[in-house]
Amino acid sequence: MALTTKDAARLLETRFGIAPDCPFRETDAMVFRHPSSRRWFALLADVGREAVGLPGDGTVSLANLKADPDTVRRLTEERGFLPAWHMNKTHWITVVLRGPIDEDRFLRLAERSFELTR
Repeated sequence: MALTTKDAARLLETRFGIAPDCPFRETDAMVFRHPSSRRWFALLADVGREAVGLPGDGTVSLANLKADPDTVRRLTEERGFLPAWHMNKTHWITVVLRGPIDEDRFLRLAERSFELTR
């Protein structure tokens, strides 16, 4: 199943019990934060394909998640994962939501991101 940003937001809200906020006036990007520290653990956005180096016109649905550097290196070699968009490319990964990722794998990566950003 191809995830949309709304699907991903619903999964994160259900799993972590946290509603997203939208801190950027010019976009509909959603940020998920730890309630106490306010540190980000996920960013969901629809961005122009050219912004992330993908061919074609239009937008792509993305999630930025924190990951271990070894995981980041490994995932960027897989289809559906990109170097982090607007984040540290050593510690963050961009997941193409309408790509090959399924809900279970997305949630496992989000759970790890949540742990790494405590």
